[in-house]
Amino acid sequence: MVENHARDIYAHFLNRYVMKIDQKVRKPTSELGEKAKKFVTEVCSLKGLEFTDKLVSITNWEFGKLFQETIQDRTFIHDVLMFKSYSELCLWADVLNIIDDILESATKKNDESHVLACDVAENHDLRQQVLDSLKFTATLFEYSFTRGVYQSIEHLTTLLESSDITIIVAVLNVLYVSSKRTSYLGSLPTSQKDALLVRLICLAENYGGKDNGFTVAQCCLKESSSTSFQVSKPPTSLHFEFFDDVAEESDHSSSPGHIHFVHIESVDHIPQCTGKIMDDIMKLYRIPPSKRIQLLTQIRWAKFFDDYPKRLLCINARLLSLSVLIYSNMLQDNNNNVLYNGFIEECVEALRLQDTQPILEIKTEILKTLTAIIYLDRNPKLNTIIEATGASAYHGYLPTLVRTCVDNFIG
Repeated sequence: MVENHARDIYAHFLNRYVMKIDQKVRKPTSELGEKAKKFVTEVCSLKGLEFTDKLVSITNWEFGKLFQETIQDRTFIHDVLMFKSYSELCLWADVLNIIDDILESATKKNDESHVLACDVAENHDLRQQVLDSLKFTATLFEYSFTRGVYQSIEHLTTLLESSDITIIVAVLNVLYVSSKRTSYLGSLPTSQKDALLVRLICLAENYGGKDNGFTVAQCCLKESSSTSFQVSKPPTSLHFEFFDDVAEESDHSSSPGHIHFVHIESVDHIPQCTGKIMDDIMKLYRIPPSKRIQLLTQIRWAKFFDDYPKRLLCINARLLSLSVLIYSNMLQDNNNNVLYNGFIEECVEALRLQDTQPILEIKTEILKTLTAIIYLDRNPKLNTIIEATGASAYHGYLPTLVRTCVDNFIG
């Protein structure tokens, strides 16, 4: 126990003051190919938007495909390509260290404020750099190993508080890739893991959902709005309850330990970003630190619900967060809060919706989430998924969908 505590303190010190990847600490056992070396040298010579533009210019990860011309056996080609396409993450340290600087700039904020630098309207270029950097990082993680050298996890955790749901989804994509087939997130120091866990749980929770009259499928429908649900608390209204150990210094003050209410109608009509709304609430209420991320998440949901594209991004974030929690083995005691009875049926209901391009993207995430759920708890959850999707019947929804996909590929 003492050794683990000492390790966490040391790791926190390293990540707090040394956020860069140091190749001297963990020397690579291999080298990048010539094409990859050339790319790293070229991209590291660029600055600002030119740097990130170069990063996202990669549409397909082609480093290592030279073996295709020298080996004839198709099965062996596949095996070699899969191996050679991967590289040690520390070989990309120079690129990742520049990205770390971008993420550090993006997460700067004034004391006690919840508005990140990347959320400020004037910092449009910084926002774009963050999105492009995260997109590249997710791709790099997909084709690399030894991810334990990655040192920007605290910046990613902070970015999950962003007022920009697009940035949050981009961060979750990085976490999703890094959580699959690796123990990287699960082996983080306790302080980092706990901070990440709180944010993921809040994003993955049902914000009102089925109990309030709207399911995943209903939220996916464009014609749905805050006025189309017959519920006492519209999705665009914020109603947050909490207990505080300290009495409030405002008109809402009461005895310590009593319940407090934060109620705001039509959050979607407030022009300020979610971080600024949170700052204004904090001026009136002493929200306990343990409840602040949950409140910030609910503000975001209330503000974006009547904005259909952003609502879909919120659903996307919820599904991604759940997948990350499962693959990183961090769900555990929080199972009932995010993976409640009926959630699988809600997902299958959404899969049956008529196809439109935005909903197709959500359907993709739903299938990935159902796959993760099977990974979590193979026996009971697998049976529920089989029953809900009709997987055991030839004309069931999932078998029919698979056959349609195959026909489209070979047709």
